[in-house]
Amino acid sequence: MDGTPTMIAAALVLIGHVQRVVGQGMLSRTGGVGNGPHVWPRNATGTYRGNWEREEYNRSITTLPLLDLERGSAVLRIAVDPGERNSKDVVFVRGELQLRQNLYFADKDENLRLRGVYIAPHGRLIAFSESKMLTDMSTEDMSKKGDEYRQALRLTAKRYANSGAAGRTRLAMNSMDSFNPLSLKKRCSFHVDLRFKTAEEKSERQPIEGSRTYKGRLVSDNCHFSLRVNGTQVLVEKYHSKAINYTLVVSIINFIQVALIIRQMERTNTQASAAKVSILTIALQAILDAYICLSHLTGGLVVDTLFNAFATVAFFKFVMFSIFEMRFMLTIWKARRPASFETWNSTRRELNILYSRFYLCMLAGILLLYEWQKFLPVLSIGFYSFWMPQIVENAMQDIRKPLMPQYILGMSITRLFIPCYFLGCPQNFLHLDQHLQVCFILAGWVGLQTTMLLTQHYYGPRWFVPRRFLPEKYDFYRQVDLDMTVETGGSSDIDCVICMTPVDVKNRRSRMVTPCDHFFHPECLERWMEIKLECPYCRTPLPSL
Repeated sequence: MDGTPTMIAAALVLIGHVQRVVGQGMLSRTGGVGNGPHVWPRNATGTYRGNWEREEYNRSITTLPLLDLERGSAVLRIAVDPGERNSKDVVFVRGELQLRQNLYFADKDENLRLRGVYIAPHGRLIAFSESKMLTDMSTEDMSKKGDEYRQALRLTAKRYANSGAAGRTRLAMNSMDSFNPLSLKKRCSFHVDLRFKTAEEKSERQPIEGSRTYKGRLVSDNCHFSLRVNGTQVLVEKYHSKAINYTLVVSIINFIQVALIIRQMERTNTQASAAKVSILTIALQAILDAYICLSHLTGGLVVDTLFNAFATVAFFKFVMFSIFEMRFMLTIWKARRPASFETWNSTRRELNILYSRFYLCMLAGILLLYEWQKFLPVLSIGFYSFWMPQIVENAMQDIRKPLMPQYILGMSITRLFIPCYFLGCPQNFLHLDQHLQVCFILAGWVGLQTTMLLTQHYYGPRWFVPRRFLPEKYDFYRQVDLDMTVETGGSSDIDCVICMTPVDVKNRRSRMVTPCDHFFHPECLERWMEIKLECPYCRTPLPSL
């Protein structure tokens, strides 16, 4: 009553069938890829991530949306079939092969349910599947009048019966009465032939020693196409260890960023100093932190075992953007619109405007990332242009020293860790392919912005603009006719209203004069203008230094 020999024979028949279709040689322990003998794994169960590439495809016979692409990513999951009796050498398996456009889920993705056998002595898996998606039957398929044609008729009749009154009328007018061949659908049947081996050394494509890899083909006879597939096993234990280390580093980085922004907020705690900071610069950084929070929270929900670690990072990032950075933006907003915060109603209105604009921009960015996944590197460069608004405002408004150098350097370096880890590290825990060019461009772009901002801090906000293009600027050390000045009345004796000590108004280097003709010591007026940009004597608005 033991059916194992029968199933072994059936498996060998399947192997022979796939050999005739795929065109490979006889099974052997030394045949295949490479020069030496392979180490065939006794067990093929697990999760594998890799790629697929189109080989043959006749669009006039079969129209599958996924096959409009030449290549994409593949995820293979294999498990032992508990409903079958297995032997030492032949194991019945079931699983799933996901053929994706890229790393993310999309409408054109194809999920194939696999049933087959794994031949352990040869490291070979033979499986069959049927597509859930329907493709149009060709005129050639209809002319054969075979089983597929009869099955297509049944599927069409079923669609007609389940389509409702309006759908039936449309089907009858457009296809049923005219016998349009495009109205008949068929399911593509697949057979999969995969060869597994155990990695013995590290390489760019095989970063983890001891994991399994596979290569093979996916062929559909009735839909007339074939694909090459390959993948590398995801080792869960090492994957979790790397993920935990990653979350630890990101958490430490987040604490550094919190310390930096607190010091910057302490330095810009006055109206004049806060008004110098670009609100767009802080908003772009807050949006980045919000995306990092959402991505880590999603990762924790998808991978249950990593929920605690990823949720911790998500919480820290949530605190960062929702408390510290939003408070910083509110301080800047209030410094630039002080008249709008005089009453409770106006304050509430301003808060609604600020928060609604921020979250609408964040939502728009999410939609942009989803729709333009292929342009993710370009979008990343855009999101990492967070210093550009500050650079432009410094040059246009002649703003001096709005941010601390420590804040500029610290934020630039810490914010580059996550993209450089996933784009530049070949052994990142998500096993993403290296994109060193994008990584270098991103790091270089952020470095260029940082250099420009630091040079503006030390050499002036307009050092790179030719002098002839600079607008005329008010000179606080301008020549003054003392006889015509109301405050002096022709006398050189006058007190600085800030420190209440005499000012030598005749010495141009030891006094500053405002547009309203009031005199102050240079150090006194400079400290005052860090707090308020208005004359201490008559409250007339003052230009920046």
